[in-house]
Amino acid sequence: MYRLLFLAALLLAPCLLRAQSKNISASPAPSWLALYQPDLTRKVNAKDFSDGYYQLLYEEQHHIEKKTVYRHIIRQIESEAGIQNGSEISVDYSPEYEKLQFHQILIRRNGQVINQLNLSRIKVLQQEEELSMFIYSGQYNAYLILEDVRKGDQIEYAYSIIGENPIFNGLYSNTLYLTVYEPVANFYKALIAAPARPLHFKYYQGAPRPVEKMLNGLRLYEWDLSNKVFRLKPEDYQPSWYADFPYVDISEFTDWAAVARWGASVNNVPMNGNEVANRIVRLRKQAGNDTAKYFEAAIRFVQDDIRYMGIEMGEYSHRPNTPEKVCRQRFGDCKDKALLLTTLLRAQGIEADVAYVHTDLRGHIADRLPSPARFNHVIVKARYRDVDYWIDATQAYQRGRLHNRYNPLFRKALLVKEGITALSDIPVKNTGTLDVTELFTIHSIENDTAQLLVTSIYKGMQADIFRASSANSALSDMETSYTEFYSKKYGKVEMRDSIRISDNDSANVISVSESYTIYEPWTIDSANGMMQSFTTPAHILTSKLVFIDKGRKTPVALEFPMNVQHSIIITLPQEWQVAQEKIDIRREGYRFISKPAAVMNSVQLRYSFESTMDHIPREDLDQYRQDMNALNDAANISLTWRPGAGDTAAAGGRWAGGVNWLAILLALAAAAFFAQLGTKYYKRSLPSSYPVQQPWDIGSWLILLAIGVVISPFRVVTTVFGLEVFQGNVWMNLPATFSGKNISLIQAFLLLEVICNVFLLAVTIFNLLLFFRKRDIFPRVFSFMLAFNVVWAFVDFGIADALTGSNNFTDQFSTLLSAILPAAIWIPVMQLSKRVKHTFTLPYESA
Repeated sequence: MYRLLFLAALLLAPCLLRAQSKNISASPAPSWLALYQPDLTRKVNAKDFSDGYYQLLYEEQHHIEKKTVYRHIIRQIESEAGIQNGSEISVDYSPEYEKLQFHQILIRRNGQVINQLNLSRIKVLQQEEELSMFIYSGQYNAYLILEDVRKGDQIEYAYSIIGENPIFNGLYSNTLYLTVYEPVANFYKALIAAPARPLHFKYYQGAPRPVEKMLNGLRLYEWDLSNKVFRLKPEDYQPSWYADFPYVDISEFTDWAAVARWGASVNNVPMNGNEVANRIVRLRKQAGNDTAKYFEAAIRFVQDDIRYMGIEMGEYSHRPNTPEKVCRQRFGDCKDKALLLTTLLRAQGIEADVAYVHTDLRGHIADRLPSPARFNHVIVKARYRDVDYWIDATQAYQRGRLHNRYNPLFRKALLVKEGITALSDIPVKNTGTLDVTELFTIHSIENDTAQLLVTSIYKGMQADIFRASSANSALSDMETSYTEFYSKKYGKVEMRDSIRISDNDSANVISVSESYTIYEPWTIDSANGMMQSFTTPAHILTSKLVFIDKGRKTPVALEFPMNVQHSIIITLPQEWQVAQEKIDIRREGYRFISKPAAVMNSVQLRYSFESTMDHIPREDLDQYRQDMNALNDAANISLTWRPGAGDTAAAGGRWAGGVNWLAILLALAAAAFFAQLGTKYYKRSLPSSYPVQQPWDIGSWLILLAIGVVISPFRVVTTVFGLEVFQGNVWMNLPATFSGKNISLIQAFLLLEVICNVFLLAVTIFNLLLFFRKRDIFPRVFSFMLAFNVVWAFVDFGIADALTGSNNFTDQFSTLLSAILPAAIWIPVMQLSKRVKHTFTLPYESA
């Protein structure tokens, strides 16, 4: 027996060596594991995976009492792409308080088992993903590149991470996500805890309840979802707080009061020292015993003079450094800076406390189960002269007087002190505005030069954002970037003078002035009668909005708060006309106003957009999409003129002026062709073995049909002449109106609409002639026209929706219904009615 143990120890000795001395070792699988038997014969549909492999097994077991997380994974390599994408093993852990133990790493191939567990080949890399944000967490990554992986292999590995952050004092909280990014055939999660441990569960998005059992005197919670696990397929521009997948919050903290008490104990560090005391003296001297000025000076010192840098290893992921240390070293993370600011304010008699927030969940944190893990940021709440101020000490370059400062947009916060039992509201206030005016001066309708003056005024929060951004950019780089931006829109553009920036930090208002020369502003279309156009979009506004396609299923994030005023003023060498009307869209989450006007030789467009919510709910997506399409149409203006035309007109979306001769000539050609076709078809007659009968008079209910037959040509004429494709300005402005779409296909579709509508006009006139001549072919031609009208309506709407992203089947449902109902009524009548058969009897020869 002893020999066997000795031999086993010798065999395991190489595996027990630590990889690069970073708490990595090899060991057998834990004995405490709950028994789980996956179905390894289960497959994943090949169309559901894209990286050439899928997860045959994902098993995860949490043992709270042993502070251990065990994971067991099997990857099935299905193709060469899977060899490339699935042949590495990567595990993140924090060696400051965690140990990583590998239990097995092997490859299964045709019944053969190939062991790849070799600690000397595991590379331990420092995994500082947040270092770009000046946060050092001490997290490492154990990385192994597997050798000789082939198509059809199964890669199986298992490991445990042992340990927990001591800052939580053994109190457990976690979130179990019952979802995957990759297809999985067997999915299992388990939680093992002592029966006496007071765990609280909260389930989201239909997350299933676990099966509860007893295991070796402990309570076992199991989620065996097999291959029914929810797979993540997020859409773009979802709100940061939105989650449409099942997950479970687990926490040992009973309520927010317990979390506040924990936070108070964590922040119980020595507050004062010589460095802090000296700083307080300097701030008082700077403020001249004015408490409001002291308040502002303390904020500015912590925000600007204490650089943001967090060394968040071990318990310092949540425990702040002492204000004395932070003040001396002149750097700290959010919790360090918040505690330092709190200390400085309290020294002046200002009530101040640290507060926990979440930058993504924001106000939705109130829906989650209480836990310190719910927060990822720390700010300060201060009260002065009965007014509450919420201050983000990491927000550098914040300016303005105290009463005009905005609150950070986190919506909910937990004050960290004894006696707090609930989250506090952070009201939205003083959010600021952005006001941009673009003044174009076009000297001639010939292609000479134009001048562009741009004035941007940033107020409040917008000023702080611009100030912080420009502080990290060279002015020359900013000038190059701005010039390149306008060059992409207007061709050759040169900046005339250097950018001028005026910063009134007391009022927190920044004014930026730019001036450019635009060479050859008019774009010439030689294929359309030398039509010349100048197009400019309200890019400041449209760049801040999200445009969505039909069929979106999840909410859309909306920049909030946003208050943008964008004015475009174009001064021309002669008078111009504007036919676009004012738009005023008011919804629960946003408001958009467009005010176009022409004053003598000046075209003026003023746009205003204000958001009142941070997202568009699912039930409002269709309306939002329609509103954004209308906004996009209104936000693109095109001035057009043709040499020799004798006049000019302005166009923006549906603005008047100009003729599209291509569409007109096509319509005339189509009319001539269909007239010739109708002449030939008129001479046809239905085959009949009976002698021609004297037709009945048009009477009874056929009088109603007669009215409809007479009206139809006039109705179709109105439709044909109302087609916007005949307007040259609309045709020229298609690239601006449908930015990002396939313009060639849209143009082809619009010309197809011309042909089909001319065809309908020809058929209605043909029907009118056949009806009053009581021709035998009338019922057939009339039925064909009704059927064609229905088919064309579906084809027209379908192609339009596919090419432009519109939603005609919903927006124009009444039009569709007006085509379907007559067909459903009159086509059966034409085939079955005795009166029809006795009225329309004359062949061509008799008629």
